Amino acid sequence: MSTLFSIKVHHGGEFNTGPNKAYVGGRIDDVDGLDSDLMSLHELDSIAHYLGYGPPVAFHFRVPRLSLDMGLVTMKSDADVNSMITSLPSSRTAELYVEHIGGFQFLETQLQLVQEDGLDFLNIDDGDVTQVESVQKVGDGDIDEPNSDESTEDD
Repeated sequence: MSTLFSIKVHHGGEFNTGPNKAYVGGRIDDVDGLDSDLMSLHELDSIAHYLGYGPPVAFHFRVPRLSLDMGLVTMKSDADVNSMITSLPSSRTAELYVEHIGGFQFLETQLQLVQEDGLDFLNIDDGDVTQVESVQKVGDGDIDEPNSDESTEDD
């Protein structure tokens, strides 16, 4: 069985009040190729960050085949994330709703993620994630220093 899954992220909107709950406004973005063995609340925070949202946010998932009134689960721990994963439908796509606690906050800065082998960054244009690029970091010691203790006879 595959451990990969996708999330349909509803963000930038808000839940209405009253019966027939709905997420009003905002947009929907798909995040594919997620590994269920590595998924955690921290990873969801990273997804929200990549979409341009700063804390505090709350995450909710909709139990498949249930309405938002009956099937909306607030995610407060990694156990809740595991519940979302175990309830994945055959499409292996979860529906995640981002709620902005204390108001809406959009990060204006370029978002960056430093990894051991390179620098990955997201290009964001009007809130749309348009492209992920990878740039190799230049390692320390790649340039010979004139006062280096390591010299050769050719110096």
